[in-house]
Amino acid sequence: MFYLDSAVGVEIRGNRLTFAVVSKGLRGYVLRSCDQIENYRELPPGELYSWVEKFEEVDGLDRDNIILGLSRDQVVVREIELPLDVEENLAQVVQFQLQKFEPGEEEQSYSDYVVLERNVQTNKLLVQTIMVPREYLEERLNVFRELNLYPAAIRISGVGLFHVFSVHEDGYPQKAPHLVVAIDPDGMELVLVTGPEQFFSEKILVSPEDLTFEWILEELGRFFSHLDLVWEGLDKIYLSGLLAEDFIEGFRERFDDCELLSEKLNLKKQGVISTSRTADCVGAIGLAISGIRKSRPGKINLIPREKRVIAERPSLVTSLVLAGLLVIMGLAVMTREYVQQRQLLDQVESQIQLLQPEVDQTMGLRSDMEDSLDELEALQGFMEGHQTVLTVLKELTEKIPDDSFLQNVNIQGDRVTLNGFSGSASALLKTLLDSQSLESVESRYITPDRNRQDGERFSFEARVRANPSKD
Repeated sequence: MFYLDSAVGVEIRGNRLTFAVVSKGLRGYVLRSCDQIENYRELPPGELYSWVEKFEEVDGLDRDNIILGLSRDQVVVREIELPLDVEENLAQVVQFQLQKFEPGEEEQSYSDYVVLERNVQTNKLLVQTIMVPREYLEERLNVFRELNLYPAAIRISGVGLFHVFSVHEDGYPQKAPHLVVAIDPDGMELVLVTGPEQFFSEKILVSPEDLTFEWILEELGRFFSHLDLVWEGLDKIYLSGLLAEDFIEGFRERFDDCELLSEKLNLKKQGVISTSRTADCVGAIGLAISGIRKSRPGKINLIPREKRVIAERPSLVTSLVLAGLLVIMGLAVMTREYVQQRQLLDQVESQIQLLQPEVDQTMGLRSDMEDSLDELEALQGFMEGHQTVLTVLKELTEKIPDDSFLQNVNIQGDRVTLNGFSGSASALLKTLLDSQSLESVESRYITPDRNRQDGERFSFEARVRANPSKD
């Protein structure tokens, strides 16, 4: 079967690991396989590796597009309202805001963000930020590296439950939100889908003994009491998770419109995949779809850019369109009259033979000229690079305050890294923002200096201006 794109969704919920392979065909999405393994943390590495190898041999894995979903209770999600004026430097501003939530030492968390709303009338940006403890994420990445798996993106598990509505008969809500209640032995995750581009989620942990229908109702009430919603009700309630079938009857007796999330999946299946297996792997299926379908929640990636080992792949659809055009052009050429084509080719060959000596001589001269130009450009680049370094160092010497000291200055191409000490690193940053030879000045971190009283350690990054102003 021909597929336009494929992805592997891997969901971590507690001590359970779920895999789902989904492909996009010409007529929709196809679930090629899904499976899960319990207590994966306690398994010996060799046994877990063998399980993944067997899964790959039987069902296949697209190792270039693995989407990993983390349990919601390990991730902090916040919404930040910012002035529209900071949009040009949004990444830097968001990073400054996230530093306020750090526990103390630098780089304790990995994070990403997505713009939820851009309101020109109120001059506001609504940004959703997601943070995960660095140690927790590194441990999961190490587990996958041992399995020779390198995720292309890491998101929260709720992204998978959100994307399931891409293949659900009910689709995304139009007037009132959908609510997904994912019930597992360690608690439940609530995912409120408000439209095709936005959702809210929360994970509530509880012991198996306290996981009752009454407890679920109490947590639902608390969840909605903390949300500032403009809707008067819900469109429908969907249950998912390992314990969904245990509570579905209670929900149907209490609420008018409630069903299992897996009941109406408009998803073709390759081979024999049981309904119960599909129901257990709904979250992983949605994560795989998020690696194929472009949406706002699907843009989140908690893997730091320097650790992303798989680059974005070219669009297969675009390649197919170009290939189709080439085929059409080839057929058009082949339909010409054979005699006319033969005569034209004979004339071209005759002209080539006559002009070949002159062409050879011209190509030799061109090659010599290109070699000379390359040498000239290399020499110019060398001189310009030295001039740029001198300009930057001269301005830094003149403008840096007396209470600031540069421990290291690294200039590579147009990138500049500054490390050192200062009595006020924030004031130093403002000075650098007014620099005539630097632009795009950003702070990597500003921390108190433990060795100097009232001092700060700093690390800044910037770009050298292409055409620096001269005083």
